[in-house]
Amino acid sequence: MLLTEAPGATVVIGNGSHADISNVNDGYFCVMYNGSPNKKCFVMVECNGQSQKFKIVVRGCWIVIPLCFGDGLYSAMVYQETTLPNYREILKTSFNVKYSHPYAPFLRPNTYCNYNAYSLCVKVAQDLGKDAGSDIDVVSKLARWIIDTLEYDKEQAARAKAGELAWWLPDPDTVLQKRKGICWEYASLFTALCRINEIPCTMQVGWTGTVYHSWNEIVVQTAGTLDTGGFTVLADKWLRLDLTFMDSGNMSKSVLDFVKECKHYTVEYSG
Repeated sequence: MLLTEAPGATVVIGNGSHADISNVNDGYFCVMYNGSPNKKCFVMVECNGQSQKFKIVVRGCWIVIPLCFGDGLYSAMVYQETTLPNYREILKTSFNVKYSHPYAPFLRPNTYCNYNAYSLCVKVAQDLGKDAGSDIDVVSKLARWIIDTLEYDKEQAARAKAGELAWWLPDPDTVLQKRKGICWEYASLFTALCRINEIPCTMQVGWTGTVYHSWNEIVVQTAGTLDTGGFTVLADKWLRLDLTFMDSGNMSKSVLDFVKECKHYTVEYSG
């Protein structure tokens, strides 16, 4: 199991914020915001013509930000709220990234799927994966367990639709404890369970038709077929899994066929 750290070897300091860029080649860096608790704050990451915003929802501790855009020169900026809708830049840094592993950003915890060595999700992931014969078997067990265990949280979905969760992030252990969640929570927990078993996994957020949604993509090294859903898996190729739809649709053929079609999904951001 690969974890993250902020060792302090290379740190950039801004106005009430710090960025530890010691481990960027492992596909992440860490940010800590110590400014006003009444000011919203976010991180913007740019590279290779792509950009992504990460909300900082916790003050005074390190937040892990993934570097998802491949090798290259990255810029990272921290912005603090002034008067809505305005923000000011309080920290800026740039650094070169050369991944230590082809899937480096997708093997560790981050702000979207936060866990550590003592997290409940670690024990669950290790128990589910310990007797599997291959990485395909591991993914099948993890997906089946989530589908069999979780219930869609309609109350949370209503809160999200009403805009009440704009500065909220999912937490794998919280999902495990309440045994229910919305799509972002399904995806966050599955991401954590896969990464703990060292299977590269991403969370994808975007659109399925007119529905704002979250799902996953995974990579395995063994070609074959997933027991969960009968998906054909090619070695070293990303495969989409949408556990929320698969669960809500009772694994019906129509739902599985929908998930398999790329045209139904538009990615806004991932991590």
